[in-house]
Order: sequence, then C-alpha cells, then structure tokens
Amino acid sequence: AYGNVLIFPFGDGTYPPEPDETTFREIGAAMTVVNHFPVGTGIELLNYGVSGDQADWTYGVAGLLSYIPEVGTNNDNFWPPENRVLPLCQEQVVANTVFARVAGPDLWIKPYSTLQPVLVADSTVSVVIANRGLRPAASVSLSLRSLNALTVLGDSLVTLASLAQRSQDTLVIPFTYALQVIPGMEAGIIVQLTGDGLLPLTDTLRWFTGVPAVLLADDFESGLENWDLSMGTWGLSDDAWEGQYSLADSPTGPYASQENSVIQLNAPLDLRGLAHPTLNYVAHWDIEPNWDFAQVQAWSPGTGIVSLAGHYTSPGSGQGVQPLGEPGYHGRQNAWVQESVDLSPVANRDQVLIRFVLLSDQYVQRDGITIDDLSVRGYPAFLPGDVTIDHRWSVDDVLTGSDWLETGPLLTPLQRMLLDMDENGIVEENDLTQLIDHILGNQP
Repeated sequence: AYGNVLIFPFGDGTYPPEPDETTFREIGAAMTVVNHFPVGTGIELLNYGVSGDQADWTYGVAGLLSYIPEVGTNNDNFWPPENRVLPLCQEQVVANTVFARVAGPDLWIKPYSTLQPVLVADSTVSVVIANRGLRPAASVSLSLRSLNALTVLGDSLVTLASLAQRSQDTLVIPFTYALQVIPGMEAGIIVQLTGDGLLPLTDTLRWFTGVPAVLLADDFESGLENWDLSMGTWGLSDDAWEGQYSLADSPTGPYASQENSVIQLNAPLDLRGLAHPTLNYVAHWDIEPNWDFAQVQAWSPGTGIVSLAGHYTSPGSGQGVQPLGEPGYHGRQNAWVQESVDLSPVANRDQVLIRFVLLSDQYVQRDGITIDDLSVRGYPAFLPGDVTIDHRWSVDDVLTGSDWLETGPLLTPLQRMLLDMDENGIVEENDLTQLIDHILGNQP
C-alpha cells in the first residue's frame, strides 16, 4: 500500500475505547515525528473502510497495539522505482524504533512551553517526565546540568522510585541566576534520563529571561475588527477554547472544494526591537491528509509571503494543493493544542502582516481549522523609553512621548510599549518622569 499514513483500528470507522484511542494517537504521533505521516483510522485518513484488516484483528482479537503504515506517495505507487526503496525505508527507522521501545518502559520529557509563567529571578522550573511505554519504569534518575553560565542548579541528580506505564510525573527543579539578567537572554537545563531497562535520553529545556511584551492579543470575543475578511470564507465560530468565539476557516460546516481562503491582519505589526518574536495560538483541525492544507504565513515588503513553521506543522507532500516542503497543518487534531510559531523570518521588520490560508482540492471536504487566543510576543531589545528608536535616550524621546499623551494615536504599538517605563500596561505622566530621570542620570 502507499499513501504516507499511519493507520490504527478500527477499519469500520469506530474507535478503540479510551484510554486506548489516546494511546494509539500519542504513540503514533511519536512514531511519525520524522516522517510526518498523519495518524488515524482508515476512514479518517483514506475516506474508505477496510473492516477486518490486520490491525483490527491484532488489536480487537489478540489485544495488541497495532498499526498499518502505508508508505510512499502517489508517484511511488505500489511498485516504487529502485532509487526510492532506500529513502522510503530510512523514513521508517524512527517509527519502528519508537514502536519497539514502547513495548517496554519508554520515558521522554514533555516539551517545555515558553508560555508558562516567565522566569525573571531565582526560581524553579517544572519538568514533566512521561512514560509512554506499556511497562513501568524503575530506578529512574535525572542528571542535570546548566545549558550555559547563566543558571546555577541546586541539585545535579534527581531520582524517581518508579513511573507507571502511560503515566507522568512533574519534578520541580530549583535554580539561581549567576549573572545579572536582561530580557531575552536564553537560559536552560540539560536533562539526561536513565533507568532500569531504559536507553539513555538527553533533552534540553530552554526559556528566555524577562517578561515578553505582547504586541498583539486577540481572543476574538470582540469580533474580527483586526482582520481583513475580503479574501475568503473565514469567520467567527462558537467552537471556542475559552469564552464564546474563535476564528475558523469555515464556521458553518466543512470547507468548500477548490478553496483558497485567506484571512490577514488589517494593520501591519512593527517587529523592530523585539528579540525572539513568536506567534502563539491554540488550535484544532480536521483537514484531508496529504492533499488539503492550512498554513500560517507572514508578509513584509522585504520578504514577500513566507510560510511559517510551528510545533505542529508538517512539510507539504507535493500532492493535491500541498506545496512540497512548505509547513502547514493536515490530518486530524481533535483536542486543542498550544501552538507557537517562530517569527524570525520577518524579525526586525516594521510592516509585517500575519495571515492564515486554507487550501483544498476538488475531492474530500473536512471541517478545517479553528484558532483561538492568538498573540504576538517578543522580548524588548531596545532601551525602555527610546521611543525614537535611535538606541539612546534624548530630549526627542521626551517630546515624542509628551505629544503622544496629548494626541494619543501618533505612536506605533512598539513605541507605546517602549514608553511604558514602569511596565504596568498604561502610558502615563509617571513614565515620562522616569524617562527624564534616566536622561538626567537620577536612575541607572
């Protein structure tokens, strides 16, 4: 078979009872982290049933975890050319390795979210250790060391007595900062996991110091006044992660065939002076795998349209409407997930438009993608109070700030953020007073 999909039971379109369905999806996601195969039932992925297949019998009768990988694209077909055999096999190495490992204990470290409470002083970091395997893990040890000279750890070794199969535990690791920190410095901890019957695993938790500035926040509760709706079918949906509303490409049902639907910010963002800018949102989707596609993109005068990658995007297959190798969403993601998209391709540009695109072919239509709680964040890289953005404090900054207090709309969002000297979210006379004190040398 071919199709670049990973199928689990059942072939008639029904699902394994919980917690087994979640187990199938989570282990399948780990297996496909390199080859990016969509994971699901045959009807989800192929739109037809194959009741009574190998996976149905081995799971439904024998009680074994079982998948059917369909390997190769339409061009490979049932008999791929000789020069494709080795690449197709190489794409399955990680999938087969993970599948073999989960037969026993298989520990991993869940991704650390930079949207967790931000670390600004001597603090702690929470590490979530999960056993995705089907057997318990015993005598688990975590060896810890700092990513760089910024962090000093209180303990270098942490032990767990055991960790049951398909369970997780949270460890709180204290640390101090060895150096004076400024916003946007990278810190982190390198963790090595060992235990009885485990292959050693090393992973790194990273975060940035300081409080990120929020350049844009939209929970869609006030409508879509921030967005240009003239290029597609996007609109408000009542399927919300929080509150009442979210953004969806087809709010009233499945997306249409041969769709090229775009929604784009009305006003450009100024990313100059923001270090490590990211676009963040929660989302879920149901998009025909390997053929239809949803993408998040950015546009600026210097870059044109750039397709952006997040934690949950996959490279396009080159089939249907999927641009080969470009990042996007397809397949089925039922639960809301927290997505973070790197904006470095358009960093330090002052005319940036964020856009979402839904592309479909003429065949299968699905529910599409739903997005909520969107924000653009970054760490200020300019001096607080430097509203003229010339990398120094001057009387011009005071005059510009004074004019803004009188007239209001003259400053860009970035300039307002820089003028908010006390970081209370409000630009007021006290901010100008602090700026003048800095210029006169009364404050460091």
